[in-house]
Amino acid sequence: MRLQTLWQKAQLYNQDLKDRGATPAQRVSLVLQKVSHTVFPAQSLRRHLYEGTIEPLLQLALSPGLLTQRSGQPLWNRSHAFAPVEGPLQQQNVLEFPQTQTPRCSILVPVFNQWRFTYRCLQSILQNTQGVDYEVVLLDDASSDETIELSQVVKGVRFIRQPQNLGFLKNCNAGATHARGQTLVFLNNDTWVEPEWLSALHDVIDQDPKVGLVGAKLLDAQGYLQEAGGIVWQDGSGWNYGRGLPPDRPEFNYVKEVDYCSGACLLIPKALWKTLDGFDETFAPAYYEDTDLAFRVRKLGLKCIYTPRAQVVHLEGISHGTDVTKGVKRYQAINKERFYKWWLTTLRKDHSLGPAELLRARDRSQAKQHVLVIDTTVPAYDTNAGARLTYMYTKLFTQQGYSAHFAPADMFNPNRYTQELQDLGVEVLYGNQHGPRHCNWLKQHGHALYAVYVHRPDVADAYLPVIKEFAPQAKRFYQCHDLHFVRTQRQFEVEGGVGASPESQRWKEIEMRVMAQMDVIHTPSTTERDWIQQQFPDKKVQDVPLFFYDKIPLDGNPDDGGDISQRKGLLFVGGASHPPNIDAMQWFLKEVFPELRAEIPQTTLTIVGKHMEKRFSNIPGVVCTGWIPDEDLERLYRTSRLAVFPLRYGAGAKGKVIEAAAWGLPIVGSVVAFEGLQLHGQGLPTLEHGKPWIAPLTQHLRDAEVFRQARLSSIQFAKRPQSKDARYLDIQ
Repeated sequence: MRLQTLWQKAQLYNQDLKDRGATPAQRVSLVLQKVSHTVFPAQSLRRHLYEGTIEPLLQLALSPGLLTQRSGQPLWNRSHAFAPVEGPLQQQNVLEFPQTQTPRCSILVPVFNQWRFTYRCLQSILQNTQGVDYEVVLLDDASSDETIELSQVVKGVRFIRQPQNLGFLKNCNAGATHARGQTLVFLNNDTWVEPEWLSALHDVIDQDPKVGLVGAKLLDAQGYLQEAGGIVWQDGSGWNYGRGLPPDRPEFNYVKEVDYCSGACLLIPKALWKTLDGFDETFAPAYYEDTDLAFRVRKLGLKCIYTPRAQVVHLEGISHGTDVTKGVKRYQAINKERFYKWWLTTLRKDHSLGPAELLRARDRSQAKQHVLVIDTTVPAYDTNAGARLTYMYTKLFTQQGYSAHFAPADMFNPNRYTQELQDLGVEVLYGNQHGPRHCNWLKQHGHALYAVYVHRPDVADAYLPVIKEFAPQAKRFYQCHDLHFVRTQRQFEVEGGVGASPESQRWKEIEMRVMAQMDVIHTPSTTERDWIQQQFPDKKVQDVPLFFYDKIPLDGNPDDGGDISQRKGLLFVGGASHPPNIDAMQWFLKEVFPELRAEIPQTTLTIVGKHMEKRFSNIPGVVCTGWIPDEDLERLYRTSRLAVFPLRYGAGAKGKVIEAAAWGLPIVGSVVAFEGLQLHGQGLPTLEHGKPWIAPLTQHLRDAEVFRQARLSSIQFAKRPQSKDARYLDIQ
């Protein structure tokens, strides 16, 4: 039986990985890693052999795709696209730019000669810019080549020509006065923009009003990094962070504060630009003007942000060359000294000494505490409650001002879910370069950690040795989603087992070992809090909210969406990867639903959950949707009559109950479903298995006043422990 269950779980996990974009090799690796916790138990000789031989081979499949960009093609295969065009200007294809009288963004392209590169740059803007209304303003700094004739093949671009050569900085300042957009983007003419670049820059300022400056990820024509945000050390010298390295490494792919962003691609709101009076012309003709601008933005209390989703290829050196002793390039050293003298106090107060402090310097986290969150995988928060908890807590750390790093034990990068954490400012440590259990990363950065926040007993058991070795000073927190040994013992008994379940005993040994080594234990269940505190009277054990809602969907008015005539049917939410969900539906459809349909023939049951459609399709009165996006699930919460949770076994607080309550949906559930949620006096009916379910169900379905009161009870329950007012997480 155990082998059959393991095989079924492996099949579901393989399908889930396929849905999340894993390659066949990655799926083989991840499935074998998943079952290894059972086949090779922790602390066993078999486990040590597995970790030393098989595991390193499996993790090779998890290496990041070297230099592969979102276009799906490595940049080195497209390097021809970045080269200057060939042939005379008159033979080039005509570029027709869209027209708007009220652009949101003005893309300012300063140029001096080099028309062939300028044409390529404009070609990329036209090809790869969607989602933002924009205008292109070409700032011609008195060019002497065919640049003055570009209007023959480029239509819809505004050409601003200076009567004499002003140099880069003054050309930008003069040209910006002609911009009509609400935002300004300065873009070098020796660049090629990648898809989504402009919308990615604007997403950052749209999400945070405290952002004043946004910069892009800069790449060379071979696909290696030029810059993933700029660092300024205390001596005033600048670093192009990540230069020459593969751009798909985790440390280069999360949204973060930086000291400055290169003027090769830089967004600033026009109102702020005017307030600052543009680039400081003391730095004319060029160099350090972008760094000085970032420092002045921060002096106003605003942030300078790097976003990796805006990718721009920069053919560095086309304009000014690379020799720092000649021409305009010599101003790089001159302006560095000028910058250093002006900003000396700020540099000494807020900046790092040098590369030894790189972890904090790369995202301006010198004054922040670093927290490492560890879980089985990057949380697919819209598929199960455990993942939603992990996602919400990781997000909460960033909101509370911590610098958060997320370590998926499987080291897999599931694309969309990874990016959502990265957009929050979380470094996600995917890929095998960090070593088994991220030991390489911990060896390098563990000394800087304030705390580690670990989910799942098997994950914690595997990581504790390396945490204690490389981060002994870090406070250790354990998030006990549920007591696995309680759930597996209850399952054993429901399935007819007598006595103690061997699987339950195995889990209990692991959980007790893990909790004994923790400083603080968090659990969303008051029932489990009490049991853990009894076992570990000297430990700090806290019951914490399972979910945090920025805003409870309903304000507590039971008449808001509470018209019973507009609602119909029962709703159950739970995926097939969690065995209690399958058992609950099998029991309910056999023991309750047929009798309920006989009483109220029009009654329907909608089952929502990943892979549940493979279990419960083609049953009269049952609609099985499988996984659906959050917006579709919200619609069901708004239109269903009643949520049912007939769980016969399980443990911990149930996310499905809290979420249904947050949407004001009346709930009927079992004792197990409501366990640990402090429902006393909430008016939510709690039913035993083996006792009548039909009467309370029919009462909720037929009686409008019962429905109204149950709806109010759900809303009041959800507001008390789960709302923004209850948002807290004491890890001090």
